[in-house]
Amino acid sequence: MNEITIRKVRYQLPEGFTSVGRDIYDETGRICSLFLGGYRVGDDRPYVMTFWQQSHPLRRIEPVEVSNDSGVNNAYAWELSMKLLKMLMDGGKLAEDYEEKLKIVDSEFEKFGDEALKVHVLSRIDAVIKEYKKSRVWDYTLLGK
Repeated sequence: MNEITIRKVRYQLPEGFTSVGRDIYDETGRICSLFLGGYRVGDDRPYVMTFWQQSHPLRRIEPVEVSNDSGVNNAYAWELSMKLLKMLMDGGKLAEDYEEKLKIVDSEFEKFGDEALKVHVLSRIDAVIKEYKKSRVWDYTLLGK
């Protein structure tokens, strides 16, 4: 099975494709992709520029293990952060009512009862929003690994 690891998550490659580092090659040895280190707005898959992305999407093999002092599962926290960020967007921009939406998210976390996850996720989202306000660029690398 050919696979590639991106941000500690393993993905299965389509039949006939291989990877070297973060680059993906087809059966003829032609480079087919370049991992840009980010994620597309509205898509949970890694942002891989490729000739075959629509017909051969990457498939996740296993989740990331817990690897931080707070005990928060990084993969789960990252996915949750991405979903929450999407809720705070409006057409790829920060929604005008994002602060009200953040208050709702905060209250939902209170009901959930996982304070470590709440702090982890909301601090990452806050960092992304601050960077967006300064540069008008969504920097998903601030969500962590």
